[in-house]
Amino acid sequence: MFKKIFKFKLIFIAIIIIIFIVFFYQIKLLLPLENFLKKIFLPVQLKTYQITSTIQEKMDFLSPQKKIIEENKKLIQKNQELIIKKSQFEELTQENEILRKELNFVKNNNLSFVITQIIGKKNDSGLQILIINKGEINGLIVGLPVIIQGFLIGKIIKVDKYTAQVLPIIESHSLIAAVIQNNPKTNGLVKGEYNLSLIMELIPQDIKIKVGDLVITSGLENNIPRGLIIGQIEKIINQSEELYQKAQINSLISFKNLNFLTVLLPSK
Repeated sequence: MFKKIFKFKLIFIAIIIIIFIVFFYQIKLLLPLENFLKKIFLPVQLKTYQITSTIQEKMDFLSPQKKIIEENKKLIQKNQELIIKKSQFEELTQENEILRKELNFVKNNNLSFVITQIIGKKNDSGLQILIINKGEINGLIVGLPVIIQGFLIGKIIKVDKYTAQVLPIIESHSLIAAVIQNNPKTNGLVKGEYNLSLIMELIPQDIKIKVGDLVITSGLENNIPRGLIIGQIEKIINQSEELYQKAQINSLISFKNLNFLTVLLPSK
């Protein structure tokens, strides 16, 4: 009961005080106090306004900055997409050009062929073997020549149903029956040298050869036609006590970035 009476008194006193404050404010008796309080709190109000304005300016500055950053991200992404599309287009154009040249060569020479693509490589006892995406079902057999635009790349050494393995001519175990162009008495063998170069052997000592001569397939091997370019003589190795002279051959083809290759099929 006492608590209720005390509570009622507090409420009554608060109402009386509010009434007096309103009354005194209306007759401007509180004006000096109001001015005094304004004077005291004016610096605080000013500082609060300055801080609020600074924060608002930074927010206004950051808002367009954030938008610019987002737009830059979108532009960078679009630029990356354009670069990728341009690269893909150039790659496709290059591949189409290679295929066009391959088709022109084999058609002009009336050759049966299958165009293949390298799908892998493997190291077999130190030899770098190429794996292509055509096999038995495409008519491939062991011993067929693999070329690019008339240049001999290698021979097929193993055939599965859907794939085949190619031994490049620059590998050590590679042997190709060859002849120096326009010099029919120079039948010899071209073998690979440690995946680096080519050596032509069994060239008769009495035959005059020179740097720059073209070396081509002789046609003495089954399924390998005459005239496929092996390379160009870049050095002659001639020792008087030997029955035959040798020649170091430059392949004229880079074996590092091969992609599409052509397999020549047996003549029907």
